[in-house]
Amino acid sequence: MKELDLILQAWLEGPYRSATAAEQARFAAFLELPDPEMAACLLAHAPPADPDFAPLVAQLARIAP
Repeated sequence: MKELDLILQAWLEGPYRSATAAEQARFAAFLELPDPEMAACLLAHAPPADPDFAPLVAQLARIAP
């Protein structure tokens, strides 16, 4: 999904570089989610099923169109 690619790439090129190891690991785990679940969080602003993703989703949502 192009929109997800743009959001995730923007985070990789920006905040990822200064993220802690735990934040980077959380991002890697988030990437394992199915695209529809990621899209629900980032494009439809649904809360993530796993509350551990909430801080990351909040950061990524600021990038989302």
